Amino acid sequence: MTVKNITGKFIEFDRNNPEIWNAFKRFTFQAINTGCTHFGAKMVVERIRWDTMLTTSHERFKISNDYTAFYARKFMFHYPQHKNLFAFKPSIADRLYERAA
Repeated sequence: MTVKNITGKFIEFDRNNPEIWNAFKRFTFQAINTGCTHFGAKMVVERIRWDTMLTTSHERFKISNDYTAFYARKFMFHYPQHKNLFAFKPSIADRLYERAA
């Protein structure tokens, strides 16, 4: 899958499945509110899979692992006061939110 292709797929998935973003925010803030100051975005995605019965437009998964980096950066973009919450490795997801900043 090309960089442009995965970014486009994320944008489409995110647009068509706002409940995933809402769950990502809800579960992340629950962790923050219990005192967590640093944890993995993958943990949040796994909780979405485990704790919810969300139905998405994706054919095989509730949420693709490919989108974890995008959701983590989207959270940081919208909530910059929590910019150190997730550790980031370089990712193609950086490009999407660098342009938006």
